[in-house]
Amino acid sequence: YFTLPTTSWMPYTWSTNNVVMAEAGHTALAYWQAERPEEAFALFKGCVLDSMYMGKCPGNAGMTTYFDMARGEAQRDFGDAVGACSRAVVEGLFGIEPDVPAGRLTIQPGFPAEWGYARLRHPDFTFAYGREDRRDTYSIRPLFSKPTAIRLIVPARYTEVDQVTVNGKPAAWSPVKEAVGGPRIEIDSEPAPQTEIAIAWKGVKPAEVKVPAVAAEGADLQADFGTARLCGVEDPQKALGKIRMQKNAFEAKAEGLLGDRTVFARLEQGQMMWLEPVPFEIRDAFMIVPSESQDADGVRFRIQNNTASKVDASAVIRCNQQSKKTALRIPPYGLSEEIALSAKDFSLLPGSSRVTIDIGRGKAVEGIVTNWKISTDGREVKWDALDLDGVLNDKVTQIFKNEYLSPRSPYCSLAIPKQGIGSWCDFKKSFDVDDTGLRQAAGQHQDRFLLPQGIGFRTPAAAEAKNILFTSQWDNYPAEASVPLEGRASHLYLLMAGSTNSMQSRFDNGEVIVTYADGSAERLALRNPTTWWPIDQDYFVDDYGFRRPEPVPPRVCLRTGQVHVLDLSEIKGRGGSIPGGAATVLDLPLRPDKPLQSLKVHTLANEVIIGLMSATLVR
Repeated sequence: YFTLPTTSWMPYTWSTNNVVMAEAGHTALAYWQAERPEEAFALFKGCVLDSMYMGKCPGNAGMTTYFDMARGEAQRDFGDAVGACSRAVVEGLFGIEPDVPAGRLTIQPGFPAEWGYARLRHPDFTFAYGREDRRDTYSIRPLFSKPTAIRLIVPARYTEVDQVTVNGKPAAWSPVKEAVGGPRIEIDSEPAPQTEIAIAWKGVKPAEVKVPAVAAEGADLQADFGTARLCGVEDPQKALGKIRMQKNAFEAKAEGLLGDRTVFARLEQGQMMWLEPVPFEIRDAFMIVPSESQDADGVRFRIQNNTASKVDASAVIRCNQQSKKTALRIPPYGLSEEIALSAKDFSLLPGSSRVTIDIGRGKAVEGIVTNWKISTDGREVKWDALDLDGVLNDKVTQIFKNEYLSPRSPYCSLAIPKQGIGSWCDFKKSFDVDDTGLRQAAGQHQDRFLLPQGIGFRTPAAAEAKNILFTSQWDNYPAEASVPLEGRASHLYLLMAGSTNSMQSRFDNGEVIVTYADGSAERLALRNPTTWWPIDQDYFVDDYGFRRPEPVPPRVCLRTGQVHVLDLSEIKGRGGSIPGGAATVLDLPLRPDKPLQSLKVHTLANEVIIGLMSATLVR
């Protein structure tokens, strides 16, 4: 059994990422309506156990539960859960859907497969279900204001029907042709004070799909349906190509977009027909998986094999024009042993390193491994801190002192408050950005701010000098801004600051694009909560509703000038407001053999401000 948070949005804001019985119950109802009864019941019983049995108030249908990170079990007098969970029981678990004006009562139970009996008594009806071997019985007594005909839709436990009776008399039935997830049959009966329906089954249990959980992009995927006959494959997501149907199976190429995908197999078995979901995830054939914890000695990672074939090869690892050979043995759909690259041997810089592994036979994998703990002490690195004075358009302290009035919806909406920070339940929220520590530190090094790793950023020390280039979809600032570049470089470091909120979570808020003279480009996605962090706080991170497994970028506290470089494991269970605010250090590996043309900062999302404070190239 399990429960779910309201969303996975970050950062935490009241009412957008909580653990709430009402919404878990409502989501369970959605599972039932989508004909996924097993998942529905596991979630529904989970939320009942969570609130009514495991909480401080036994039997109560409360609001948030003790799994809630921020509130715990709070506001137990709220009535939210009563209606949502009652509806989940009646309409979902028991599947009772009356339409009294039309004189019809539809019943489509969503019982777990192992249930042998169930009863429900309601002021408007009574309902009972029982099972004995291959015989199911349903007893329905409508108590509505007018007679109602019965439409009963039930899962087919076997592939054939021996007999159906309604009130002791043989009755007709029909398969539900568009049933999803398993066969179902439908039985209709005329209005009666009491209706007794009995179903006698024969045949065998319906077949289940066998399909690998993961398919490598471009590789063959095979789905097997046992003794069920395959009549067609429907692919609304265009996940497959070159589908080759067999009698009881199909083979195809996994050619769709990466990610979780589902196709539907139209099956027939005995007297039944239905659409069987075939779920799988499309991944790159090989992936570099960085280790969660890194140290100053270098970078550590593993290689994920997403193919059905084992890897046993002498691989060549390349990074920063250096290379080494290593024996690589990876089982099918498995992980390699951890691989370590020395910072000294591979001339690694702090931040992101582009790693390429040649596995042989035309197989290669490229990825980014990030480690901000690497230092450049004792090594000669040519830092080129760009002069942005001509394009800086504001002071970072101004970000929440403006009024952001346009563009806005002319209708009632949950738009961000006009000061650019807050939420629907906190319209008066304010935050004072204080950059005195950053400016003081820059003044000690002739308008340079130095990170512990050795990276130097150009930023003005004078209190009245502009120190940020803001972009936004708000009319206050341009949506994008470009800076010309010249020469070649192997790396770009950025000091950035701006806003985001939970309504802009889990997608790209903006982007930084470096364009080469030949027209090709490198792109750094500014994504909440991976690479784009709010100036006013650190993200709260855990392994549940606030999960983000990616590396944590360094944060520069603007009031104190302190720099925090932490692993993901070090920030779990932490987060919250930062007095004075913080900027974020980001980076982008470049192609040193290509001449540079421009650097562009572009805001993509509404209601956020994205600012570039400084940029430094490694020549």
